[in-house]
Amino acid sequence: MERYDQHGHLNVGAGADVPISELATLIRDTVYPEATLRFDQSKPDGIPRKFLEATAIRELGWAPTTSLAQGVAQTYEWFVEHLPSGYAASTRGSCWLPAST
Repeated sequence: MERYDQHGHLNVGAGADVPISELATLIRDTVYPEATLRFDQSKPDGIPRKFLEATAIRELGWAPTTSLAQGVAQTYEWFVEHLPSGYAASTRGSCWLPAST
């Protein structure tokens, strides 16, 4: 940001899109690997491109240093560490429940 003197915003991202099935699999693998994902192939599969254009920030010398997999893992670890008192990660891994459940 020390070299950015334009008006407006900069997109901060990897500049690549990730199919929802790949993201869902990554999250499943991180949170609860034993889960089975089911995709309804009869439903629309979304828009063709889902990424933010990141050329401007790349030209300023910025590049992501955390992969998507690392970010998902770190975010989930943070979430589990910051569960409210009296809650624990469920044995199913995909939700948080009162510790007495």
